[in-house]
Amino acid sequence: MALAAPLAQVSASSTRAFVDLDERIVSAQAGVVIVRASTDVHGPIVAHASRRLRTSGLHPVDAAVRTGAPLFREVAMHLGLSTVPVDPVACADAITVAAVAQRAAIVAPLPLDGTWDRAVAVELAKGGRVMLVFVTEGESPAFAEATFDVTSELSTGDKLRWLSAIAEEAQSDLPATDLRSLEAWWAKARRVVPGAVPTFDDLGPTARHVLTCIALAGRSLPLLSLASLAPPSDATAAVDELVTAGLASCVAGLVSASPSADLTLLAASASNTTRLAVAACLTGEVGGFEPDPWAFARAGELLVSAGAFDAADVAVSKALKAGVDPQVSAELATRWFGVVAPITGAGGLSLRVKAAQRSLLLGEAADAQRWCESAAALEPNDPTISLLMGRSLMQLGDLVAARVCLARAEANAPAGDAELSARVAAERAEVSYLGGELEQAAGHAMRAVEVAVTPATRLAARGTLGKILLARGSWELADEHFAEDALVASSAGEITAELRARLNRAIALLSKGRLDEARALLHRVLEDGTRLGEERARAYALSNLGLVAYRQHDYGAALQYWEQTVRFPQALRGRLATALTIANLADLRLRLGLVDHAEHAIAFGKRLLSGSAPPRCAALFKWVAAQIALARRNTELARREIESSLVDAQASGDRDCLESAYLVSARVALEDGDVVRAAQALAHAESVAKSPRARAEIAIIRAIHLRAMGQPALDSANEALLVARTSGEEDLLSEVHTLLATLHRDAGDTLAAQAHCCRAIAVRDQVAGGLPADIRAAFLAKPETVALSRLQSSLAHDSEVEEETPRSQRVVTRNDGTPSREMVGDDPAIRSLAIAIKKVARSNSTVLIRGESGTGKELVAEALHRASDRAAGPLVSVNCAALVETLLLSELFGHEKGAFTGASARRRGRFEMAEGGTLFLDEIGDISPRTQVALLRVLQEKTFERVGGTTPIRANVRVICATHRDLRAMVERGEFREDLYYRLRGITLEVPALRARLGDLPKIADHLLGRIAVERGEATKLLSSDAVDLLGRHRWPGNIRELENVLRAVSLFAEGHVITATDLIDNVDDLRAIAQAGPTSQAPISLRTVASSVNVLPPPSVRDSGGALPTPSSSSVDTDDEDADGVLPEDEANATAVAYAQVRQGAVSLSDIKRQIERDCIARALVETKGNITRAAALLGMKRPRLSQLVKQYGLSAASSEGNS
Repeated sequence: MALAAPLAQVSASSTRAFVDLDERIVSAQAGVVIVRASTDVHGPIVAHASRRLRTSGLHPVDAAVRTGAPLFREVAMHLGLSTVPVDPVACADAITVAAVAQRAAIVAPLPLDGTWDRAVAVELAKGGRVMLVFVTEGESPAFAEATFDVTSELSTGDKLRWLSAIAEEAQSDLPATDLRSLEAWWAKARRVVPGAVPTFDDLGPTARHVLTCIALAGRSLPLLSLASLAPPSDATAAVDELVTAGLASCVAGLVSASPSADLTLLAASASNTTRLAVAACLTGEVGGFEPDPWAFARAGELLVSAGAFDAADVAVSKALKAGVDPQVSAELATRWFGVVAPITGAGGLSLRVKAAQRSLLLGEAADAQRWCESAAALEPNDPTISLLMGRSLMQLGDLVAARVCLARAEANAPAGDAELSARVAAERAEVSYLGGELEQAAGHAMRAVEVAVTPATRLAARGTLGKILLARGSWELADEHFAEDALVASSAGEITAELRARLNRAIALLSKGRLDEARALLHRVLEDGTRLGEERARAYALSNLGLVAYRQHDYGAALQYWEQTVRFPQALRGRLATALTIANLADLRLRLGLVDHAEHAIAFGKRLLSGSAPPRCAALFKWVAAQIALARRNTELARREIESSLVDAQASGDRDCLESAYLVSARVALEDGDVVRAAQALAHAESVAKSPRARAEIAIIRAIHLRAMGQPALDSANEALLVARTSGEEDLLSEVHTLLATLHRDAGDTLAAQAHCCRAIAVRDQVAGGLPADIRAAFLAKPETVALSRLQSSLAHDSEVEEETPRSQRVVTRNDGTPSREMVGDDPAIRSLAIAIKKVARSNSTVLIRGESGTGKELVAEALHRASDRAAGPLVSVNCAALVETLLLSELFGHEKGAFTGASARRRGRFEMAEGGTLFLDEIGDISPRTQVALLRVLQEKTFERVGGTTPIRANVRVICATHRDLRAMVERGEFREDLYYRLRGITLEVPALRARLGDLPKIADHLLGRIAVERGEATKLLSSDAVDLLGRHRWPGNIRELENVLRAVSLFAEGHVITATDLIDNVDDLRAIAQAGPTSQAPISLRTVASSVNVLPPPSVRDSGGALPTPSSSSVDTDDEDADGVLPEDEANATAVAYAQVRQGAVSLSDIKRQIERDCIARALVETKGNITRAAALLGMKRPRLSQLVKQYGLSAASSEGNS
């Protein structure tokens, strides 16, 4: 065994770098380790890391980047994966599964940024299940877990550590144990010349031939494939000879060249016969080798070097077709261009022309243009090249340059070549059509039809004539035209042309509004395209089926069709057409509330274009990205994205892109409070708008703009409603009805506000009813959908109910007959809350309502208002989380004319609107520090000033606040003012989570179903007993709001008047999973239930006290929990793990567990001290007054400080 060269030492900046690296590798923990060192020591570092991993029980895979295969293709082969997905995510998943199963770690050079290998490395790092050790000379990537800077010299201690790794490996490699054998081994190792490189001079001819084949392949090869390149017995012996010489390794039948062996000269000296043989092996023609895109590409390179140009082009075509990942396709195309570029003469010209044609067929117009320019350098006046250049420029959108190239092609075409003239005329017709010159386009197309020799050219020209009919609105003529083309193409055997004609006919039917006929025709095209292997027909059929479904408002089906469409990027004429479909898909995902999915689609689209997006595609992507940022309230990012989108839209000249971008720009400006910029964007949008949707959206935004300026907006909103109805777009109808409901509410017309709110909800439910369960949940969780539910709640007005009616049986109706949402239930926590509301309602003190999202905090605020002396006054609600700081200040306090840009009139704020009544500030924990200061002043001094004003205004308002946040923790973190916190928490009411009062669930569900039925004008549906049981097994992390959304969705689909468990299982994924898990019985989570799940028992004093302790009944909780440091005992650590799992699954909140633990500990202390509060306080390490408060709060019993219980 030969010793490798000494390994690197730590850099001067970190004297422990080598030691730390060594210990990190020995730990064998999954993660990404980066070693930065000069290139000359990369090999020794890889060798040392592999040795350490082996002695740590892992299997190191030390693959290298080779000419014929990327790094992770080699890694996959070493892990035994014969077929590797081209998609980086799927490839990383496959490697992860194999590596975990084999306890493998990957040691390799760090892939270059922007490559397919780097994409796979990023995905592996995200998974975090495999140990990755990368060596590099450059910067450490962002996904690195640890980085070690290593230099080229070892200290004495580090050298001993390096030698110890050698010794450990020798211990496992050397079977001998006698001293003579060990000494002989060491003597031989000492005679090895440092830095010596194995040579090929001593190799036998077969071994040399096998090594040459491996060098030509540029990748590891299976031993079976090598047997096809040499006699089987000779090949096996040759591999053994190469392994003995240190020139190759053979693991599990896979033969790899040694990374230290330079095979460049060996490959260069190979004969053409050997090159052709290896190429045949790589393409799978012999040897049983399973080819992949890189194998086909390498075969093409070998065939070119052997002069087999036609065969090389075929191999590269297969490579690009197999490389469905855009990054792989781009890398292979660039590599092929570099191979062909030096080749001149007729062979080089032929390769360039074929490559240009292939690029156009794949929709890669930029690649086609590059190939045409390279071909034109060889033959400047070739008409075929000019024709191809014109087609590529047309696809890129440069119509002027395309006309010039096509005119040159026509001028240089041979006089007798009618077919070439017809092809040029057909392309000129297409350019004129795209430029809007329909008459000129028709002339060119007619000429092409007249002189065309082949049916394909004639049908292509007729296709343009049909599109001209569509552009002129001649739907019937277009329908007949494409029907005739389909028949002609069928009789001529032109399958592609026939499917194209039928697709165009479906578009004509779609344009006429005959959606059902168009859908049926597209389904037939999809079936025929699948049967005939015409992927382009399949892709376009799916794309247009998505459009039909969208127009029929079947958004779930549209989403499915478009998601299937993007699986055919090459079939959709390549990356550009696919990018447009992806933009549509992302936009639809965003409208349905799938914000993360929309962002992923845009990221995929950008990667698909690889930085070569034409202006229209770039504009669409940035338009969607701006809306995603706006949905996440990141207005700064949204503004940057939409401004960039406008630049690209103007460069493309696409009016549809422009109108859409200007509208989003106006919305972003309104969100920022910049009404002047919003007005400018609206004016630009009006100048280019032509679609009904754009005109409707402009009308809606104009009304929103007027409201933001403090001007009357009701008339404008009513006009917007009329325009929105003509557009037929549900999202706009819902938005305008919501806007009208808000405006009527502000004007004091509650009945009109409720009517518009109900219409908006009806539109919402109509859309939700057509969505799959998982998408429906996302749609109902959209911020605007949640805001609509809150608006509905704020408009609720309870009628008088007789005092003797039990609270749990009250159903308060509003003036429009719709049952109001109110607190329903008999749970002790709800009873305590109701009592607390009655006690504090008549006080003017500030009240803080705490509870998880969806528990009904706004209903508590309404109940407080109705029971107060201010019930005759207004109840004004503000969602503090929905407004940015500047808008919130203006919304709360109003503003003076000229206070800021666009403040053209004085506007009353919510404090003034709530004069004599109650102001409900929801999500108070989300307000900014500046707003906290302003609010504190109002609460302390009872006065405020409008934004931009100086005159104090007296505030006769009672303030009720609500939050789901832990304000005390926010105070400790410096995120919330302590003085404001103590001002707010004077009276605190806690709203229990639904999972804490599941006994009330049947009554709550019946109440909600009654409200839903009245809204829809239908009979009230009931829940079967099995449905109630299934609902009771869910933990309801979204509380009553989640329950309401579930009931709304399920009641749409339930047959008859009874909702069964089957209805719930069919339409709600979470409930389906619970049902599949089988029946369970879960008690409310407590410290005892957590402990019992890991066999941890309470102390004897608790066990002997007669069973479970009483549950808390108070609704006011304010804890002073502090976490203790230190290591938990094993049982307690297990309990913590179980508790964490329950929190993570949504079964219980962290605050619930903290309160339950606090209550249980207090109860135990009281049991042990026999009710003595003073002794219990000392036992718990807390002050007696605080413990006394908590004892009352939790409803526990205790004696005096000296007595017994």
